[in-house]
Amino acid sequence: MEGKTAIVFGATGLVGNLLLDELESCKLYSAIRIFVRQQTMISIPGMEEIVTDFRDHGLYPAGLGAVGIWPWRAFSSASAASGGM
Repeated sequence: MEGKTAIVFGATGLVGNLLLDELESCKLYSAIRIFVRQQTMISIPGMEEIVTDFRDHGLYPAGLGAVGIWPWRAFSSASAASGGM
């Protein structure tokens, strides 16, 4: 998908880190933007790191630009078992 940009919140966590590995190897996106609390040592070709304060939602649009966002929500099996989604 030439020209597509992937955005990742929580790139330094377990799932986010695995997602970055997958994005780097699959080459479906020409750019990756990660939103993090502090500068990281992550180095992936075509990746842009955006250090932000997650409490200040006004900072997000500048980093998001004109990317399409596919909302998703991860939940634990404990949450699913209790009926929470």
